Amino acid sequence: MTVSDIDSTPTNAAGPSAEMNVAVLEIEQLRNRCLGNDQLVGQILGKIDRTLATELQRLRAALDQGDVEAVAALAHRLKGTAANIGAERFKCFAKKLEFFARQGEKTQMASGYAELQQERDKLCQEINRITATGAPRPTDASTEVPR
Repeated sequence: MTVSDIDSTPTNAAGPSAEMNVAVLEIEQLRNRCLGNDQLVGQILGKIDRTLATELQRLRAALDQGDVEAVAALAHRLKGTAANIGAERFKCFAKKLEFFARQGEKTQMASGYAELQQERDKLCQEINRITATGAPRPTDASTEVPR
């Protein structure tokens, strides 16, 4: 498998590159996905921190167990979650981790996980900044997001 097998991003497996040239969160992309429904955007933003925290805990456990298949699957799922909400940088880091897992590069997986954790922190800070400026506010976490 080559890097190009994972969505054709050869620079993402080598270090800082394209992921640093995109926004932490493309809120308009999320709004478009939600057909302009700011209440739904708020519900999604209100749940993303907890969702990412849970998935990253699972990812950490898979790393600790040396389960590269689980790491690849979880990184792939995180990549999809990020794509769905417009978190392009997080998506790039998840994609890189998925690549390393599929290659069985355990040392790189550990550093990729650390980068993903840091990017999650930046994403959550950006969500807090956006919601503090009057953009869609997260709603009560117990509210179900319509599917």
